[in-house]
Amino acid sequence: MGGREKYPDEVRREVDRLRDERLRGAPAPKAADEARVLEAAGWERRGEGPKAIWRKPGGGRWWPHYQALVELRREILSEPGEGE
Repeated sequence: MGGREKYPDEVRREVDRLRDERLRGAPAPKAADEARVLEAAGWERRGEGPKAIWRKPGGGRWWPHYQALVELRREILSEPGEGE
């Protein structure tokens, strides 16, 4: 992880892979795979299975599973140095 980046490269690559699979129409990734990505990025989980909710590091808001993945992707794309 270099500079001011908030998330490690392996988290960024895994988020990209999960998004690409969804866009290609591939079978949905296992929720456990997605949960590992969120946990690796420091998100806190409350609950299990499809009703799990997630809170990002340092944040007070709880997000549904899919929205947490969308928010993580948005944060990664908005990090300084993207597109260089």
